[in-house]
Amino acid sequence: MATDPPPIGHPEGPEAKVTMREVAIRAGVGLGSVSRVLSGHPAVSESLRQKVLQAVAELDYEPDFTAMSLRRGSTMTVAFLVRDIANPLFSDMVKAAEAILHPVGYSVLLLNSDGDPARDAAHIRLFARRRVDGLIASLATEVHAESLAALRAFKAPVVLVDRHVPEIEASVVSSDHYSGVRAAVKHLAGRGHRRIGLITGPREVLASRERTRGYKAGLRSAGIHYDAGLLQTGAYDADFGTDKTTRLLETDDPPTGIIAGGLMVGYGSLRAIRALGLSVPDQVELVPCDSWPFPELFAPSLSFVHRDASLMGRTAAELLLESIQDGTNREVMLPTEFVTAD
Repeated sequence: MATDPPPIGHPEGPEAKVTMREVAIRAGVGLGSVSRVLSGHPAVSESLRQKVLQAVAELDYEPDFTAMSLRRGSTMTVAFLVRDIANPLFSDMVKAAEAILHPVGYSVLLLNSDGDPARDAAHIRLFARRRVDGLIASLATEVHAESLAALRAFKAPVVLVDRHVPEIEASVVSSDHYSGVRAAVKHLAGRGHRRIGLITGPREVLASRERTRGYKAGLRSAGIHYDAGLLQTGAYDADFGTDKTTRLLETDDPPTGIIAGGLMVGYGSLRAIRALGLSVPDQVELVPCDSWPFPELFAPSLSFVHRDASLMGRTAAELLLESIQDGTNREVMLPTEFVTAD
């Protein structure tokens, strides 16, 4: 006696698996459309992508990534190289990138350089030996010869985060640091500050150069004389922020407003201000770049230059998938926003 076939999503027997064809039927699309969505093909509409991923979730479909990687000749692994994984900016970025990469079958291999360009170079060579399918990188510097040589020898697609290295073929996702810092200077000048400092990372990094450019432009626009002693560049860590803030505030003519170019620099600056027994913002107004986790714990609230770390991570992942699929490279600049304290 004939029996009805088992319903979609409930395969017969404990070992039976849902197939890609069943996903296509559930989503109401063709088999090729499912394949393109799961492979991360860029020529897929968001509505189609959501339709397929919903069917995948409903059926608890698990793609055979081993078979897919053998067909493609790939490892289905991408690398993410960051300067400081302890920085919440980077952890948010990596998490967001993984949310894009994981549903289409890619695992993320994460390594941290701790701001050491030699470790950048060593990690890039390691990624090449592991034959990863692509690399997202926030380099410690743009001018380290060994790192650049490793990138030139790297055969897979590369996305640089907030870095500009013209001699390397790569996609780039960056933030509009220039506009954000210029707005911060305008804010401080509007509150009566005439001695405004900027503490930020090394000049060999795009973000620092653009913050410096925005800082100088903001001073010119406000009619404030540029004092080279109030511009401190060199590193992105908290200790650097503490040291440079202390030095600035112990001069005979200290700044009354400080822009901290980087999340960890901002932590360090605040630590120095408090250690000197000064109040924020009454005696020193601090404007950090990047929004701090749990800002409600800081009193009083601080104005800050915001960039969306999650959007940067998602964009970096999308650019990498595009490059993996068709070899194209693009540059995307994301906006920053100056947020005034309540």
